Amino acid sequence: MPLKSSSDVRRLDLLGAVIAHVDAGEPHATPGALMRDSSDEDERRALSTDVRVLRDLGYMDLEERMAGMWLARPSQAGRDAWNEFDGLRGNRLERQKALRNVYLRWLYELVHNGRYPQPGEFLESGVNFLGTSFTKDEEERAAVWLKERAFIRGQGSWGHPAPIHPEVTAKGEDYVENDRDVHADPRAIGGGATTNFNGPTQIAYAGRDANMVQNNQGIADEARHLAQAVQQLATLVDGAQADALVSAARDLEEEAASGARPTRLRAIAEAAQQVLAGGAAGALGNVVSDQIGAFIASLPL
Repeated sequence: MPLKSSSDVRRLDLLGAVIAHVDAGEPHATPGALMRDSSDEDERRALSTDVRVLRDLGYMDLEERMAGMWLARPSQAGRDAWNEFDGLRGNRLERQKALRNVYLRWLYELVHNGRYPQPGEFLESGVNFLGTSFTKDEEERAAVWLKERAFIRGQGSWGHPAPIHPEVTAKGEDYVENDRDVHADPRAIGGGATTNFNGPTQIAYAGRDANMVQNNQGIADEARHLAQAVQQLATLVDGAQADALVSAARDLEEEAASGARPTRLRAIAEAAQQVLAGGAAGALGNVVSDQIGAFIASLPL
């Protein structure tokens, strides 16, 4: 499903509301059940227009009555469209990918209009992913990702690597002006070792007596396996250690999906290993620490 316009998002959200209404036990949805203000005639007209568009798309069965009244029920095609849309909206990876492209294009337009971004300006612009707003953390992570791949440049601050005053590089301008997806940037993914998971915990056993299983799925697959192990381990610790492990697992997953650069994966893995250096999570922590060490050793220099 391609990204939708604001009108598409509004209508699909309306479709979702009709589905929720019917699934709650009602035989159909009516204007009064869906309107925020039943006395607002402008809202009533706009709602009726959107319902008819959904009907014409085959997403809804509509029975029109006198005086602008109607009864709506979702079709199976409508349910399928809603499920696909709702699934895409909740897809963290697709959300991050969309943000990186949107942020680069937003920055390009701003700079070419003779301005530089102010703190909070990107989020205040109302940019969103399928109707859901981005967060400051997501913006910063996107900026770091773009900077690491030379789409933008700029100095960060202590503890905050995202550029304070970002600028678009020549490479970034080329991608925007030629309407290219930043994820089309070539990535070199080398071969490496992956580990087998034992038992329902999905913690990978990688002690001295375990054999690393070589395969041709590459570094990205191994990073995903390691991310699962680190994520599982995070549930066994508390506080800052848990937060650090969750962050490391997320970073491993994202890097595996967007390039699997050995230098970046090594940095993430080493940071996770530092968290475990004090014996966090006991014996299982030691097992995962060994796995991380084996993963780091398998990465090409």
